[in-house]
Parts: sequence; structure tokens; C-alpha cells
Amino acid sequence: SVATAVTAATGTASIVLPATLAYSAAYAVRVTDEATVTNSESSTFTVIAVANSLLALRAQPVDAIVKYTGVATVTYARTSRNQKYIQDATAAILIDDPTTAPGFITGTYAIGDGITNIIGKIFNYSGLIEFLLDRPTGETATGTAIVPEVRTLASLTPADQCKLVKIENFAFKTPTQYDLTGLFVKSKNYDIDATDNTLLAFRTAFTEANYIGSGQYVPVGTISSIALVGQYTSGGVTQMQITARSWADMGMTVDVDKVVSEKMQLSISPNPGNGDVTVTLPSKGTFDLKVYSLTGKLVHTSSMSGLSGKLDLSFLPKGLYILNASNILTGKVSSSRLVIN
Repeated sequence: SVATAVTAATGTASIVLPATLAYSAAYAVRVTDEATVTNSESSTFTVIAVANSLLALRAQPVDAIVKYTGVATVTYARTSRNQKYIQDATAAILIDDPTTAPGFITGTYAIGDGITNIIGKIFNYSGLIEFLLDRPTGETATGTAIVPEVRTLASLTPADQCKLVKIENFAFKTPTQYDLTGLFVKSKNYDIDATDNTLLAFRTAFTEANYIGSGQYVPVGTISSIALVGQYTSGGVTQMQITARSWADMGMTVDVDKVVSEKMQLSISPNPGNGDVTVTLPSKGTFDLKVYSLTGKLVHTSSMSGLSGKLDLSFLPKGLYILNASNILTGKVSSSRLVIN
């Protein structure tokens, strides 16, 4: 017995349960006709924790069933597993709902919407703490604007899981790491320059993001990006991860990084190739041509008129380059990436 028996009057009775009861364990209440001890009924129940902040929620042990009574704001919502990243003033967490859409949390939640009164189980997915749902739950609320914390890569720790942050002045080590032309590839860990890739990576975890599979290229040179923080632990090694929600999250910091768009106005053929290429300009006219290296260094300048012409860059080392073509009359710049192999 975990609670002292009480004598009930007709109607209801209150029983105070010890504060030391284990959460998520099953308990039973037995109601007995004391006069005859022949009539009795039992019912089972589960003790759940109540957390009014995401920090308190994350502090609960794995497999604990918890009710979150605070108000969090949605920072990202996915159709995959009906996942929702939520954050309040104390911490952030990923809601994971493996059921068929719309899932246990019904209704549409967009970035900026508030949510409260969620019941779920604490789950550890390779070091990432998740809030796993197993019942209809959650209520809409008024969200509070989440301003991304400006952070350095080196400062990220497991306590930052699922937070919305802004990382300034970092670069992809090898933009062509998974595609020779530099296109983003889904579900990959991209090395970040000047970091240990076993401890930190940019992960293309959101396969639905508009910079994956839509002709967007891995930025070249230094950028700043808003991102959600992830974590993956395997074999005792913890890798912190950052993932941009959309192309708009990745704000470029220099002109050479801004030049690639979904519709290329400038084409190069063959690409990849040995550097001896045909350049097709976006319009008639005279263009100044500038070729930049992976680090943004200007490595070649020339000019070209008409709609197309030959350009010999075979003297350059193998690697990824950006070719800018600037119309000398309008100043309009069109660009394309060039891979020399």
C-alpha cells in the first residue's frame, strides 16, 4: 500500500499520494465494502509528472510520462512523423508523433503558433531528447516570438538541443562534398570549415526543405544561418548538428555567395569538365567575366561579347569555382558554378 486507507462518505473521497511515487508506474485503487468485505472494485491509474517549462520537461527520466502545462512556440513543423519543434523561454524539444497524419495533435500548427497541455513520453533517440506522443493531446495557445540566439559553433552543447539559433561567420568545408556540381543532397552531414566533423556538422535533415532537390547549391565562402540544433550520439561520441529550415534561413554575407538561384541565367558546358568550356551568356552584349575560387579569391578575369564563347580555364587546379558574368552596360550579374576535374 502506498497510501493510507480512508473511509469514504457517500460520493467522493480524496487520497493524498506520496510525493515520492515513481512516475509512469501503474497503480491500483481498491474500493471495498468494509462491512462485508465481499463487495470490492479496483481500477488502475498511472502517475504522471507535470512540467510547466520545457527545461523541467527535459529533466524527466526516459520513459516518464509527462504533461507540459506551459506555453511553447512552434519554431518548425514537419509532415514527417508529424514532428514539431517547440521552444519556450527555458529550453526546446522535438515533438515526435509516429501516427498517420494529422496525428495525435490535430489541427495545423505553423511557425509562431503556441501550444500547451501536451502529454507524452520522454524518449532518447541517439542522444536527442524527444517528446513522444501516444494519445490525442495538446491545445492551441498564443505563442511568443522566438528570437534566434546568436551563438558560435563551439558553444553548442546538448543543452541546446532543438533550439533556434543563429550561427554567424562559418563556411562549408567542401561544397561539392556529396555532389560534384555543389547541389545540396538530403540526409547528409556536411563538414564545416575549421571544425572537427566528428563533433559538429551541418545536417540536411529536413528532406522537405526548399534548398534540397530544388536546384539550390551549397553556399561558397562565409555565411550566417538560422538553424535548429540537433545531436547524434554513437559509440560514446556526440556530434552536435545544425540544420536550416529553409533557403531563407541561410543569409549570405558576400556577393559571390549570393549568385546561385533556382533558374540559372548563365550556363557552362561541359560542367564538370577539364576547364576548356563554352559559356552561354544570358543576353547579347559585352560582359566582364570573373572567376572565383572556393575561398572567394579572384583567379581569372576576361571579357566576352555575343551570346556565347569559349573560355579556357584548364590552367586552374581541380575544384569548384564560380563564374560571374557582369553586363558592362546594365551592371546586372549572372553566375554559375564550374567544376574542374
